[in-house]
Amino acid sequence: MLEFSIYLALTALNLSALCLLVRWRRLHSYEGVGTALLLLVVLADTIGTLWAVLSDTDLTRVHGRLYPTTIHLLGLTALAVGLFVVDPRPRRQEVSHALVDTNRLKDIGLAMAGLGILMKAIAIYAFGYRDLFGYINNLDQVRSRQSQIGGFFDEGSSIAVFGLCVFLARRTCGPLLHAITLAGIALVSFLLSYSRADLAGSLVIYLVVTLALNPHRLAILKRKPGISLALLALATAAILWNAGIKSQFRAKGGGFEAADMSLSTIATLGEERLVQRFSGGGLYNGYCNLVNRMSDGSFAYYGGRVGSYALTSWIPYLIYKEKPQHPFRDAGFLMYDIQQSSLSDVSAPTLVGSAYADYGILSTLVYLATYGMLLGLVKVVSLRKFRGPWGAIWYLHFVIVDGGSNFIHGGILNCLGSLALASGVTGIAYVLLVGIIQARKNRRPAGIPATWAVMGQRTSPRSQVAR
Repeated sequence: MLEFSIYLALTALNLSALCLLVRWRRLHSYEGVGTALLLLVVLADTIGTLWAVLSDTDLTRVHGRLYPTTIHLLGLTALAVGLFVVDPRPRRQEVSHALVDTNRLKDIGLAMAGLGILMKAIAIYAFGYRDLFGYINNLDQVRSRQSQIGGFFDEGSSIAVFGLCVFLARRTCGPLLHAITLAGIALVSFLLSYSRADLAGSLVIYLVVTLALNPHRLAILKRKPGISLALLALATAAILWNAGIKSQFRAKGGGFEAADMSLSTIATLGEERLVQRFSGGGLYNGYCNLVNRMSDGSFAYYGGRVGSYALTSWIPYLIYKEKPQHPFRDAGFLMYDIQQSSLSDVSAPTLVGSAYADYGILSTLVYLATYGMLLGLVKVVSLRKFRGPWGAIWYLHFVIVDGGSNFIHGGILNCLGSLALASGVTGIAYVLLVGIIQARKNRRPAGIPATWAVMGQRTSPRSQVAR
């Protein structure tokens, strides 16, 4: 019972630390979103572990969580210290109400959505497929292939979803257009992504973008709990259906023709996917296995492979010919209860696990303190140097497109890649829209001031005079 009491104390501290981080950094920041997702993972593991103990009084799982949870607390502390050094009093990225009320968000959102679809089309072509159905029918092979142009283009589906969510954040977006665009988001997620959790990811993108750009829209859900519960049930059913279908696509290929479309099969596979991520045998269990197996000498530490890859992950293989393989590809022997090996599998060490894998406690403290300072610095720069709408869009892109979700996936590995991707996509969209503005100026009728031709100022001269 002493061991169980220690587990309860450590778990309470772990959950409290995560809650405090979410409250401190808020859901409009990279680390806030990531910590909230990590909180769900740890909470699910806690419930699963307690259920296992109460049902069969087996303390094996409890024993396997004591040391990893201690390391987790040290890692979260190091992250918090790094964040505090650079950004002790985080502020929200403010977006003016005028921006939300005008068509500026429509232009930005549509530009980014179009850019994202183009990037995904390039990624599909680079994988060797010449049409969408060829891609869907061979999803079982995509994950094991290494794209020579890098993973940036493969994030096109998430960028397209992000753009459509920005488009929806306008206050002038009516219910019908909102519903049609949400259906478009679901379609893009399902057809253009090989992830089994793409609909869940799209839902997170929608909530975070709306919370940042137009929080009043979410306030409606608080006032109408019945509608909120109905939407939650619908979203859960859609996420499980998507996971069940995609699991079959990725397991055996063949697309829709080879998939078993019966509701029982889809529901079973969708539930299995949910259990893999959020349960007593999910992501936190994999993290605990990694820490235990490395700390007891069963497997050697990586010795710098994680840190090296974190610095070079954003460079495409086309440029960096000798770029090393992802350190957690084919690492199932480290994380799964039943040790397995597969080149198509890129395991998720989570935030602290990715830092621990290199040199144990030393790399956990050094890496996560540095990581916290980097995240704080990015947010400070976005607030002080880019106060306009583009600063908000750039930081939001960094937060939500292959961003904060890395806390429960690759950890520290993809931060620089997310930053490079956000800068590149936002920069291209900015250049594109500046070109459109200039074209509008050149086409405006003689005698109309240039200000009326500027993006977002769609008011006619007559209405200007009426004002």
